[in-house]
Amino acid sequence: QMLLVHNPSDVTLAVQLVFAPCDAVTEVNATCDMGFKLPQDAQQVFHIKPHADMPIGPIAFEPQEHTAYNTTLYLRNNLTTLHPVRLNGVGGSGRLVFRDGAMDFNLTEADLGADVVGEEQVPERRRRFAISKSFVATNDCE
Repeated sequence: QMLLVHNPSDVTLAVQLVFAPCDAVTEVNATCDMGFKLPQDAQQVFHIKPHADMPIGPIAFEPQEHTAYNTTLYLRNNLTTLHPVRLNGVGGSGRLVFRDGAMDFNLTEADLGADVVGEEQVPERRRRFAISKSFVATNDCE
């Protein structure tokens, strides 16, 4: 996701996205998995012209656990020094479910390359081939 930042001032605004350092975590065996990450291109300093808007980021949400994630992202800037932005997300897991529990291919003998003469199948040399079917996956937000 990109964060839209507005510069309300008459001077160019320099903005950088930052998270609090991981050493701020006080629990002994805690990790710094906030679920949210800043790719390298989102860690640069962005310059926003006076009275202009600019999307900055991206801010990636890559949770490691199936749980709620809450953290604060800071916009370091030359106008207010630090401006907090609260980030919330819920980690999940992916699954693909087909209607009626399976994907139906409806293959015939002709699809498998077998020649039929009368009621008997005529054997052919073994051939290798691939069978595929297209489908659309959507996120139902469960």
